[in-house]
Amino acid sequence: MENEPDYKAYRQGRKIRLVVQKLLAETGISLTECGGIPQLIKFQEHFRQYRITVYQGMACEDVIFEGQVTPPRKLICCTMMSNNTIT
Repeated sequence: MENEPDYKAYRQGRKIRLVVQKLLAETGISLTECGGIPQLIKFQEHFRQYRITVYQGMACEDVIFEGQVTPPRKLICCTMMSNNTIT
């Protein structure tokens, strides 16, 4: 992702809407009624080169989802926030 020409703009929250819409269309994921483990599984299936891990809190034992990728080449770690959004 760092090699993406618009990486800096994405990190700043710009130019991201179309990219997200394309990703959701490619994966068949709908977030109209929020997302959960089924959507994380679909993201994991799409991003096979990454292991996606989502934590409920800041402690290592607070894992609520960990994708199974063998071998994981890169990691995506996210935190579930108090308002049930993943960052």
